[in-house]
Amino acid sequence: MDLIAVLDPDDPSIDWDVVQPSAPRVPKKAVRRASRRRWPWVVAAAVAVGAVVVAAVVVGRSPTEERPAEGRFLLVDPRLRAYSTDIVTPFDDSGLFRVWAAGGPQEPHLDIQVDAQATEPFVEVGGSIRSVQGLDVIDTLGEPGRVTVVRDLEGGARLVVRATEVSDADVVAVVNGSTVDISGGRVVDVLIPADVQARLGLEEVASARWEAEALYGNVETAMRYLDDQANVVTLREAKGSLADQVAALGYLSSGTPQARGDRVIGRLAGSGDIVTLWQQGGYVLSLTGPGDPARYDAWSWAVRAATATEWTRQLMFLRPDYRIGEFEVLGRGSNWTAGVQRAERGGATKLLWWFTVPSEGGASTSVPVRFDPTVEPFADRVVIDGVTYVFVSTPATSGVSDATVFFGDTGVAQLTLTQPFADIPVLVAATRVDGPGEVRVMAPAVVDA
Repeated sequence: MDLIAVLDPDDPSIDWDVVQPSAPRVPKKAVRRASRRRWPWVVAAAVAVGAVVVAAVVVGRSPTEERPAEGRFLLVDPRLRAYSTDIVTPFDDSGLFRVWAAGGPQEPHLDIQVDAQATEPFVEVGGSIRSVQGLDVIDTLGEPGRVTVVRDLEGGARLVVRATEVSDADVVAVVNGSTVDISGGRVVDVLIPADVQARLGLEEVASARWEAEALYGNVETAMRYLDDQANVVTLREAKGSLADQVAALGYLSSGTPQARGDRVIGRLAGSGDIVTLWQQGGYVLSLTGPGDPARYDAWSWAVRAATATEWTRQLMFLRPDYRIGEFEVLGRGSNWTAGVQRAERGGATKLLWWFTVPSEGGASTSVPVRFDPTVEPFADRVVIDGVTYVFVSTPATSGVSDATVFFGDTGVAQLTLTQPFADIPVLVAATRVDGPGEVRVMAPAVVDA
């Protein structure tokens, strides 16, 4: 029997926007350093953002009209449907996240996340494994120069190093030579090798307990909305420093975030999701989700303060309708299985890739399919525990029924695409590649993601 541990995208405890070893938890308090360099692009963005603080001004309010609730916001736009409202449970303080950089986001930089109690397998979607001095180095496809290395520590702790424009030799030195101080179930400190830091001219530019905190601040509430394709758009309200969040966004983004008025918009490296940051009513607000940056800019201006009645109504009566459905096996080996599973949200059908976790026996896990498989042919890769699962998908009308996967020096796998669900016009196939090495997918019109 296959046991599938589905990571529910609509579970308020899970944040799909930031990829990290375990489900993100809102930390209680950021760890801050006395000295931190502010690069010109950050200063410019902070000035633009800080120039305008939006306040709710109500003209002609009657004596009986309810006033806005402190720290409670709503997004009101006819293109979005309210989906869930949550008061966020604070993260524990077992982790530590830091970013070191030699300059702005386009200069060499690296970030380290240490989790003292890593319980979930580390999954990297859209990656390819290389072996460098005995380490599995994961290249981020579509992001040249960006790599990820995972190192398991004693006592169930985990170190994740992500580097951009840093040589393999220096990445290996950081992974093997960083000093991690863990005491009482929490990460006290992490230091990178002094010679690497001096040689690259790295200085600490961001620090928090978790990557999500560095990006969004100390989140207190999260409101989720569905767009016209039933994709989740998340509005977060947080306490924190907008300048710090803007700085972190720069180093966690693909390309340099853009200032639009008093909003700063970036696209997260890895997930590709859009993040919009701004300050309103004394709080740091953010919108995150897939799609066009212009939409998130427009939606951010539709955010207003909520009254206590509006907030309570949403908190009590909104219930996510995400449902997991049937699954089909696409590929199987002597010690692994991979397939596709259907899910429903907001009346729309979504698909998940599911696969065996090598380090957990027969247990499996899943991740959301990143693209619309009914529209675009594509090949996707999921890296976990030193292996790569390859999924190939095409619309049923594409005429493509076969694909070839090349791996390593001589490895070849022939795949036959099938339609697992009669009511979803999609053909899919899957295989697994063990160990490091280049993986290429050949099929007509397929985007090798």
